[in-house]
Amino acid sequence: MKTRTRLGKLLLACIALCCIIPAQELSAVVRKKKIALAKEPTQISEALYDKAWRDFQIGNKKEKAEVIKSLRAIARKAPEEFMAHYYLGIMISQEGSPTQALRHFETALLGFPKSADIHVRMGELLDARNKSDEATEHYESALTLEPGNGKALARLGMVELANGNLKEAHEMLYKARQVLPDNPDILRGLGAVMIDLGSTKDAIEVLEQALLFDQKHAETHWLLAKAYESMQNADKAAEHYELARKLEQGSQQTQGEVQEMILEEVLKSEFIYDEIIPVPKGVTGADVIQVVKNQSGVECGKIIWESKKTKAWTEGWIQKLKDDQRTVKADLAVIVASTLPSGADAISDRDGVWVCDMKLAVSIATMNFQIIK
Repeated sequence: MKTRTRLGKLLLACIALCCIIPAQELSAVVRKKKIALAKEPTQISEALYDKAWRDFQIGNKKEKAEVIKSLRAIARKAPEEFMAHYYLGIMISQEGSPTQALRHFETALLGFPKSADIHVRMGELLDARNKSDEATEHYESALTLEPGNGKALARLGMVELANGNLKEAHEMLYKARQVLPDNPDILRGLGAVMIDLGSTKDAIEVLEQALLFDQKHAETHWLLAKAYESMQNADKAAEHYELARKLEQGSQQTQGEVQEMILEEVLKSEFIYDEIIPVPKGVTGADVIQVVKNQSGVECGKIIWESKKTKAWTEGWIQKLKDDQRTVKADLAVIVASTLPSGADAISDRDGVWVCDMKLAVSIATMNFQIIK
């Protein structure tokens, strides 16, 4: 009897032990598995972007910079916040940094792949940088997504006109005018196509409308003169030829200033760590100084730039810029000229001064940057 009792107790102890061990093992497994909770995605309200855009539109330079800074902070914290990249693209493009703006628009497209507006804005930025083929691709994408997009129709219509495809150009520019009836560029383009197609009377009507929005555009007067001449209206043709000639003379005086601004914008957008500053008093020829810096902000040297938008090259520019180079203590000097010296390559070294055209300005700046470093 006692033996049975002992055996019974021993059996119960074994059963209890078998039950306890798996439970402990299971408890250990449960303790090891810690499931991380997913972070709540950052939610940015549309009201915030509306306010940011309003503040940017009415703000001064400092206030605009603060708006851009706040949106950049959002984009860094939440890279998937594509709306922040969209507004950054718009704002930064208006502030004159096309390269950075393009990067933000590219990111925005990941979130809004069916946005014709983004494609058009990218096309405009690429056009401004003379990257016509890339720009055309974006306009075509915009038109595929939105067949009635006026800006895309207008730009592609002008491409067809340049390629001599008058029928296609007329069709696109006509549709663009229906969408954007007050755009003088569209009206000018449409008028030019109509003249080539022989619809002179219609062309005059369209070009006269263009003058209502832009009376001082020489090309509009040239086209009107051409149209009246084909209609054998000598007086009207002479009147518009004379107006075009006077306006063109005035515009030539500002072409040099325009190229100077383009050069300054290109340098600012391509070399974001550098300081692009105007020349000091006493420097009469040069236009801008590029203070080359590394990513730590340490100054490496200086490049002095001069822009020349003329029909002929003048060798005297070389010595004059060298004098300015000594005045500002620049390491290198560059002349960006619309007309290069006779027999010179696209990039040449003339008595210690680099000479190139606007298309190669970034290339020579990059080369000079490496030399200075």
